[in-house]
Amino acid sequence: MSQLFSIKKVEKSISAEQIQQIVGAIQERKYSWACVLMLRSAGHNPLQYIPYRTYNRLRKQNEPVTQSDQEEFTSPSRNLMSPRRYC
Repeated sequence: MSQLFSIKKVEKSISAEQIQQIVGAIQERKYSWACVLMLRSAGHNPLQYIPYRTYNRLRKQNEPVTQSDQEEFTSPSRNLMSPRRYC
């Protein structure tokens, strides 16, 4: 019967780089971001624990912008102000 209630431990080690990121976030007093990093490094989905809007705000504030993300916003071919023509 005790086997039915036993909890399986997931053996996953956290890399030194992940620990440095978590400690860095704590030193910068970004405690919410440190929690997100801890959840990620433990193999959990942060969206199961925090609201979607909060998670997105934290990501925008703390994750570096990639080149493809930056090109999307600065692309001259993407003109949002031009009127659409319907045929």
